[in-house]
Parts: sequence; structure tokens; C-alpha cells
Amino acid sequence: DGSRAIRYGDLHVIDARQHEVEARMVVEGQKLALEIDTSKAVFPIVVDPLIGADFNDLYGDAEGDHFGTAIDTDGTTVVIGVPHDDDAGLDAGSVYVFQKTSGWSILSRLMPNTLLPGSRFGEVVSLSGNTVAVTADLNVSPNTGTVYVYTFNGPNWQQEAVLQGDPQQANGGFGRALDLNVDTLAVVQTIPINAAVTKGISVD
Repeated sequence: DGSRAIRYGDLHVIDARQHEVEARMVVEGQKLALEIDTSKAVFPIVVDPLIGADFNDLYGDAEGDHFGTAIDTDGTTVVIGVPHDDDAGLDAGSVYVFQKTSGWSILSRLMPNTLLPGSRFGEVVSLSGNTVAVTADLNVSPNTGTVYVYTFNGPNWQQEAVLQGDPQQANGGFGRALDLNVDTLAVVQTIPINAAVTKGISVD
């Protein structure tokens, strides 16, 4: 349909003597092929192309949504924060979950129904196994921050918990950094005097 599916370029091929080998990438219908002239090469050769999928084009995120502000991976799963997604309100945010099988495909899109304009859900993400934690930077008045915890139950990601910072700390930045390891989640909350406290929270 004329839309961009992949980006490619920066092809480098060297042989056993560290000599450059002539090579190029060519598009053949729906396929991308490498043409390498090995007539003067000494084997083994190293082929180093740059090929990447453009998820923004594939999934239609608008310019300015900041797709990829936060990224975490575990095995064949990738979570990507889009904190300025406007679908639930201006800068409400969202998170995409991708899984690699034969190729990368979208598994889920996370967007809690409690989001407010300016929540910036997806500013920080942390993934461990079948659990993901996501920060919504400005979701609770007076902007203390909120962390959402999701678990994968087979076909779907389900919201398991909603964690909030100290309500006495206005602009406290709860969830400014996250580290999820199996069933323990460390959450950093910045406070007005520019100090920080770390809270360990079980997500059992």
C-alpha cells in the first residue's frame, strides 16, 4: 500500500583479511536481498547489515506521541512506552507489548480507563517474565504519580495492582524509576528537596 514497513542500510561486508567486500541491498518484490561479490574474498566473511522495523508506521502512532520513550525486554517480549499518546486524552499515554514469534507482532496495548489528560502513562516501564510495571507520571492530584502493574494470564495482559506515592508529597514523582525482578518491584519517588527514597513492593 506504499507505507514503510522496514528501514535498511549501512551494509558492511569484510573478509578474513579485513578487506571490504563489494555488496549491496536490493528490493525484489516483497523481499529484501543481499548481493555480495565474493570472487576476490577470503573466507570466512562477515556480513553486517542494518535492518529495522518501524513500529510507528506499522501501528500508526502520530507524530509527537514519543513512541519508544521507555523500552524494556525479557526474552521474546518487548514493552514500549508512548507517554504522549492522545487516544485517551491529550498526553494521556499508552504502552505497546510486542512478542517475537516468526517476526515481531503486537500482543497487547495497555491503557487503563482511569487515565487523565497529561497522565503520561508509559513514561517508565519495567518488564520481568509475565509482569510489567508502568508509570503514569501525573495521574493523581497533586501529581504524586501512579504505578500500574499488569500480568499476562495467557491471551491477555490484566491489570493487577495500582500503586500510589505519598499523597503528602506534591509533585513527588512516584515511579520516576522502576526495577521489577520476578515478584519484587523497586519504585523511586523523588521529593521536593531533591532527595529520593526507594520503596520495595511485593507484587505477589
